[in-house]
Amino acid sequence: MDTYIEGKYNDWLVSMQNDEEHKEDEEDKGKDGSSSLVAGLESHLMVRQQRTEEEMFHAASEGLQSQQHKETMKRNKHSGRLENNFDHNLMRLFSEVRLWDTFEGMPIPYVAHDLANNQNERLRQLRDHVMIVVRGYNDVIDALDTREKRLFSDHVRQMDRRIAQGLNKLNWNHKTVKTWFVPACKTVCDDTLKVVEEYKQGMELIHTTCRAIKRTQLILIEKNTVYEEGEFEAKQQEHRTTVTQTLQAAHNTINSTLQALRPAFLGSKSSDVQREWVHLVRSVDQRVEAAVSDHRVVSSVLACCGAVPVHGLNGIGSIFFWGDLFWGTFLSSIF
Repeated sequence: MDTYIEGKYNDWLVSMQNDEEHKEDEEDKGKDGSSSLVAGLESHLMVRQQRTEEEMFHAASEGLQSQQHKETMKRNKHSGRLENNFDHNLMRLFSEVRLWDTFEGMPIPYVAHDLANNQNERLRQLRDHVMIVVRGYNDVIDALDTREKRLFSDHVRQMDRRIAQGLNKLNWNHKTVKTWFVPACKTVCDDTLKVVEEYKQGMELIHTTCRAIKRTQLILIEKNTVYEEGEFEAKQQEHRTTVTQTLQAAHNTINSTLQALRPAFLGSKSSDVQREWVHLVRSVDQRVEAAVSDHRVVSSVLACCGAVPVHGLNGIGSIFFWGDLFWGTFLSSIF
């Protein structure tokens, strides 16, 4: 058993030496005598996450299948999300030093011992702080679909400007990461996520309101009920008043929701943002139009047909004609 442990220990020392020599050859760190382990702290705090091959294939299959589109997808290898860029070799080193410390008579190389015992806690806290930025940024990116990313392109660009130093300048030795960089990035990510959540809640309210409009019955038919002369007309007049109030409230809800969402995009000079906002308003208009489409008239008139005896196809056609005329007049009085 001791021979096995000693063999593993020697293998670990050799692997450390090989990794160090390899890094020194690649990065030319040997000029100033710095260790490759210490040089791992010179890497930037974050990197853009690479797309997997499956994501690349899925993204290409969803878009245009032209050769030009496929070439564009090949160049766009970044998913838009962030990753913590802490050196994986250092992470493995901290675990290995902690384990080898439990064995007596196994000396740990000085640089490894110094990093693991004197800087491990500082670096752990720093990684946790950087992950706050990574998670905050990714929460925004993950919440947006393709069209919404264009609509929120100004907000995403503002986040990108704030995190740029973590991608291109700051490393794990900088003193201002916890005190300045992380709080500043967290603020802008939290503010952007709040705007996105308000947008999502507003759109869900609009969709719920459209579904409520779609379920609204224009004619009130009570089964197994015989009406006296004038009673049915009075019932329908009362029901029309209720329906009118319901549709007017729905219209006000949709309008006020769009007005509340508008300021987040109103000041943008980006043509993409303005174009997507116009598309959003038109899509809401089409959804409302679909909710109050003729199928509501048809279902209401069919309910009436079931309650009122009509003889022949001409009678049914006349009912549909008057139902359509009623619906047009009814909507014009509301909207």
